[in-house]
Amino acid sequence: MIADDQREADFVKTKTCFEFANTRLSTKIAELRADVQYLQQQLLELNNNIAINQDLVNLKTKENSDWQQSCNDAQNSDNGLTDYRNQQIVIIDECLSLLQGHDSEIVQFIQKFV
Repeated sequence: MIADDQREADFVKTKTCFEFANTRLSTKIAELRADVQYLQQQLLELNNNIAINQDLVNLKTKENSDWQQSCNDAQNSDNGLTDYRNQQIVIIDECLSLLQGHDSEIVQFIQKFV
C-alpha cells in the first residue's frame, strides 16, 4: 500500500510539474504571439513609410523635371531673343554705315525720303 501511495504521490507530483511546465509554455507562446503581432505592426508601418517616401521621391523627381524644363524653356527663349536683338543690331549697323557713308548716290537717295 505504501508503494501505491508513493507511486500516486509521484504521479501527482509529476502531473503538477507537467501542468506547471504546460502553463509556462502556454505563457511563453502567448508572449511570442504578442511579439509576432507587434513585429507585424512595425513591418506594416515600415512598409507604409516606404510607400509614402517613394511617392515623395516620385513627386520631387517630377517637380525637378518640370523645373528643369522651365529653365530650359526660359534659356531657349532668352537665346531666341538674343539672336533677334543681334540681328537688329546688324541691321542698325548697316543703316548707320549707309547713313555715314560718303557715297553721293546713297546720300541723294536718302535725302529724297527725308
